Amino acid sequence: MISVVHLINNTNQQFEGSIFNELASRVIEAEFDEKVDSEFSELEIGFILCDGETIREMNRKFRGNDSKTDVLSFTGEYPSLPQLGDIIIDIEQAFAQKGNMSLNYEIQTLFLHGLLHILGYDHISQQQQLVMHKKENFYKKFIKEIVR
Repeated sequence: MISVVHLINNTNQQFEGSIFNELASRVIEAEFDEKVDSEFSELEIGFILCDGETIREMNRKFRGNDSKTDVLSFTGEYPSLPQLGDIIIDIEQAFAQKGNMSLNYEIQTLFLHGLLHILGYDHISQQQQLVMHKKENFYKKFIKEIVR
């Protein structure tokens, strides 16, 4: 299965869009092999990189939460279309929390987190946190393989 990530970069940082396409394709293929067969051979994901104020506004408008966050994700509203959803990442927050990792790796990790939300995973309950954390750790190997 091929996934097409439409990157809108509203920052002055440069990111290689093909990395996100490859990461999404690998994760989606692994997840759909586990869950269901998709009728689409190509799935689309909107991906926006923005600043803190933009994500705060989106968080307020769509989630009713007037605060900044590192990543927002929205599932596609029409199951009959190949649009899986959208992922929005605050590059300023990503930079602040990257620790000793590269900004690219942090953005890729946040993208993975948002993608898992779109695919139905959450971390509201402790059990959900455990499942999502396990999935994230498992799929981080794809990031390392792609970047080589």
